[in-house]
Amino acid sequence: MTANTVLLLVFLGALPSYAQDTAKPQTQPPATCLFPGGGTMSLAPSAIGKTYRLVASDELVTIKGINVPAGDYTVLPAKDSHDSWVLTMRSESGGGAELPPVPMYVVATNGLPGGSAAVFFARKGASCTMHWLPENLKVLLSLEFRQKNADVPVMQ
Repeated sequence: MTANTVLLLVFLGALPSYAQDTAKPQTQPPATCLFPGGGTMSLAPSAIGKTYRLVASDELVTIKGINVPAGDYTVLPAKDSHDSWVLTMRSESGGGAELPPVPMYVVATNGLPGGSAAVFFARKGASCTMHWLPENLKVLLSLEFRQKNADVPVMQ
């Protein structure tokens, strides 16, 4: 056998294991935001379905004035009956109570890559803005949070 043939056989033998490794779902690390007062908020994909798990160490309030008690939540962006984007939140630490849907802002609709969902936070002053790129949609959603007892108002 020639060296080229041996190289080709090694490459073809390694290809199936490489394809299996790359076909495994990639998990996104938790997105975390640290508030100036020391509280944290994190968001990570859940083990089941397309929902995410939001964990708030302190009581939060959204830009729309909706209180979010400290705890664990299953969250998912969805469209409401008016075709507007909202964040649905179900408490995992408070007996499964559902909070009112929180309106989300559409930040951009064109020029965004499609693909898997992505979430991240941007901190500005005393607030953390959650940015969410839903899977296979060309829209970036945004929602601002702050600690409930923060002296600084939510940015408008």
